[in-house]
Amino acid sequence: MANGGRRKPARTSVGRGAGKGPGGIVRVLLSLAVAVATTYGWYAMREDAPAVESASPSASTPASPSPPASSSTPPSPTTSASSGASSSASPAPSVTAHAYTDYPGTVTSVADGDTVRFRSGGRELRIRIDSIDAPEQDGGAKRPGQPYARQSQNHLQTWVQGRSLTARCFETDQYNRSVCDLLDSQGESAARAQVRAGYAWAYTAAQGRYLRDKSLVTLQEQARAAGRGLWQNRQVIAPWVWRYDCWRENKCVR
Repeated sequence: MANGGRRKPARTSVGRGAGKGPGGIVRVLLSLAVAVATTYGWYAMREDAPAVESASPSASTPASPSPPASSSTPPSPTTSASSGASSSASPAPSVTAHAYTDYPGTVTSVADGDTVRFRSGGRELRIRIDSIDAPEQDGGAKRPGQPYARQSQNHLQTWVQGRSLTARCFETDQYNRSVCDLLDSQGESAARAQVRAGYAWAYTAAQGRYLRDKSLVTLQEQARAAGRGLWQNRQVIAPWVWRYDCWRENKCVR
């Protein structure tokens, strides 16, 4: 070929001839306009993208404040039940919490100032009243009794007589007696009645191991200060001391 084997590029309509007429100029301008519009639109889309995201409710629109829990959100049933139980069923601050079983019934006999027989339906319980120790009754030559033992028994007999009571039982002792408190319909207990009147001690032996109702210590001090019951005698001996010194060691002091 005359041009050294190279083929000349074919002329297009946008070539030299096309640009000579007004129609060609219009076509060129239209092409340039489309190119500019396309490029501008692409950048516009990129710039608008964050604005679209920020316009979504989860990203840019402030969330409505949650209503107060007290006005519209009900409390958790578990928490509410727990709170109700602690406010209504918890013992008084002076009473140590322990597992127990309640038996409604009546006292059928009083053995001494801290021991009774109790009937609940078809069940009969021999009960050692919890948290107190009353003066020991005469048990023979080797187990002499203490002063005020009879008065303590009589006071308890008067308190339980004719009352519908609840025996609140915690455990069974080594003599197979149920260790219980006796409560009347007003919540008063036989233990408190005995100590308040000066006819029993708060059972503080063994560093208070047997004392569930801590309020008995205060009631005892009040009875002592007022000189009620056995506290009329200045030389009183706690029953647990009497059982050891007198009954076991034969060192009885009257």
